[in-house]
Amino acid sequence: MKNWFLLMVLVGMLATTACGPDSSSQQEGQAQTDVTTPAPAPAESLEIVPGKYVGLIQAGFSEADIIAAYGQENVRREEFKIGEGETTPATTVFPDTDKELVVLWKAEAPFERMEQVRIEKADSPWRTTQDVKIGTTLEQLIILNGKEFNFHGFEWDYAGLAKDWNGGFLHDKLEVFLAAENPEAIYPHLLGDELFSSGNLKARAADLLVDVMVIRF
Repeated sequence: MKNWFLLMVLVGMLATTACGPDSSSQQEGQAQTDVTTPAPAPAESLEIVPGKYVGLIQAGFSEADIIAAYGQENVRREEFKIGEGETTPATTVFPDTDKELVVLWKAEAPFERMEQVRIEKADSPWRTTQDVKIGTTLEQLIILNGKEFNFHGFEWDYAGLAKDWNGGFLHDKLEVFLAAENPEAIYPHLLGDELFSSGNLKARAADLLVDVMVIRF
């Protein structure tokens, strides 16, 4: 009887081993479970913080860094006109699109050290985290800044330039060039290399708005 009982226990153990899950299959399944699914790439940023970043372009980037961020197919070298017949080396990102950015380089380190990023397209989607964009009106700029500021007069190389925010909220690395929706109102009172207040009644009548944004680094 004792031998018969031992025989039954042995048969039961063999049956359990045959029907149980294969250890290698268990390990393979566990390995598959442990694989982490890659997170989706973040949505492309169109935000700007002057002095720090424009989208994926960060302070300290070289042209090689910009190409790595946006791809060679979205970047090309050009000569940018800076006035009086002079040009300077530039890198254009998303050329000939609404998202176009023009990167100008420091003269002593072209394509290595950024001087500024310019945004000029009329329908550009780029905007600062303070909500300044192409098309922002003079009145909106005053509200965002929290106080009046000065801008240069028109019909010369720096026509409509505003870069000193008079200690207001707007970032000191942000510059804008204003254009007149009602250009007749700028004559003859808002012309030349002079500073005018944003509170000037002629400036209000000219319906000034942001035509170019300059982000400095």
